[in-house]
Amino acid sequence: MVVLTQNESATVTPTAANLLADHELLTAAVRTAGAADVSQAVQSLQQRYPDMERLAAATAADLAMLAGVSDVVARKVRLMLELGARAQARLAVRHGKVVSAGELGATMMRRFAGYAHEEMLVLYLDVKNQVIKQETVSIGGIESSLIDQRVLLRQALVYGAAQILMVHNHPSGDPEPSPADIEVTASVLEASNMVGIALVDHLVIGSTDYVSFREHGYI
Repeated sequence: MVVLTQNESATVTPTAANLLADHELLTAAVRTAGAADVSQAVQSLQQRYPDMERLAAATAADLAMLAGVSDVVARKVRLMLELGARAQARLAVRHGKVVSAGELGATMMRRFAGYAHEEMLVLYLDVKNQVIKQETVSIGGIESSLIDQRVLLRQALVYGAAQILMVHNHPSGDPEPSPADIEVTASVLEASNMVGIALVDHLVIGSTDYVSFREHGYI
């Protein structure tokens, strides 16, 4: 166990951070966020969210309801959690390799944990499924009017991608594809085939599961 003083907790090095237990890391984060009573805030957080998965899914409003956690501290802790989730997702796929829908689905469930809005990502891949680039192409919904297929496919050509993979979340937690999901996917599939770029899959991410369009026969 690594024990940090009050001053040291505000300047945790990457190496030291890797050695911290969850409780110690949370304590350092809460202190950095400026909590007036760090012990009370940490105790409240751990009682309400006994594991990191539940904490990661909490909103700033959820956190601010707890004893010792002010609105400002709640927002800062939520930002730290979001930063960590995004960094983890990018480490898992950026310049990495998409091995399976299951592996990517698990990564993206962590990526989208706690999201209250819908967001669409596109992964641009080479012929060996290596990720060339990951981009957000829509926030707030994936209706066909919000997805510019020309831009999406032009970017694929710019990046030299041979394949694209679409991923989006359902804030409701239910990954069952909606009619709009199916319509948009069919439209992108048709357009991508015309320019010789393969749409390898479209994953819909829920809170505890995902749906692969390819595995379910939509593609």
